[in-house]
Amino acid sequence: MADYKNIQASLLKYCSEKATFLNTHFGGTFVATNLDAYLDENGLPTENIIGLESLTVAAANDAQPTVVFSAAITVATSADPNLMNLSDVIDGIFDDFKPTKEVRIFDVHTGLTVGHAITLDDTRVMPVQKSSKSKIFQSVVFEAALVY
Repeated sequence: MADYKNIQASLLKYCSEKATFLNTHFGGTFVATNLDAYLDENGLPTENIIGLESLTVAAANDAQPTVVFSAAITVATSADPNLMNLSDVIDGIFDDFKPTKEVRIFDVHTGLTVGHAITLDDTRVMPVQKSSKSKIFQSVVFEAALVY
């Protein structure tokens, strides 16, 4: 089972679907991206961003392995007076990843649902971070346990 790749692909799919939703329903200019794939912010898309970063996967207990993972779904906006667009998007993501919410897990090769993960305690909205490229970043950090 490709746990790491399936989790990564599933969270990137979440970002892509969220970007499509935001662009369709709110006329936004969001692009989904794997933020860990960029060495610095100079290479980031110029549009608003929703992306995955800091994915960590761990397994414990040899008798019955439990796979847990943590990640950040990060949003970056620009030309956003009072950060109201950023706040709206972060609020929706926070709701999606609150404790006990379900995250669908897809097979990286087929795109079919192979299981789900349940978010655990301590979902957090992190403080706003300013960039040198006129973007404001904010993340929702969560942890989840994989269930097949």
